[in-house]
Amino acid sequence: MQTLYVLYDPRCGMCERLRDWLLVQRSWIGLSVIAAGSEKARNLFPGLEKIATSEDNRHGISRWLAQGSPEELAGELRNVPLEPCVVPEGTVSEYLR
Repeated sequence: MQTLYVLYDPRCGMCERLRDWLLVQRSWIGLSVIAAGSEKARNLFPGLEKIATSEDNRHGISRWLAQGSPEELAGELRNVPLEPCVVPEGTVSEYLR
């Protein structure tokens, strides 16, 4: 792996502060910090938009953060449906280029 892609919510003040902090940290691999929902994010990660912007998911994340209970959060996360990851033919490295 040569680059780690980190998506953040540009409307979230905490996310922007974490982005700024992350960018000044030493790293063994390249970091590409991308605003979620941006054209670049949509081009790099097609299909992610429908998962990340689902009202159920957004409401659930807000609710989990408000609870402050790691056990309840873990229990809820166990029920989040995930689609299988499918890489086109070839290696993962070729796909990420």
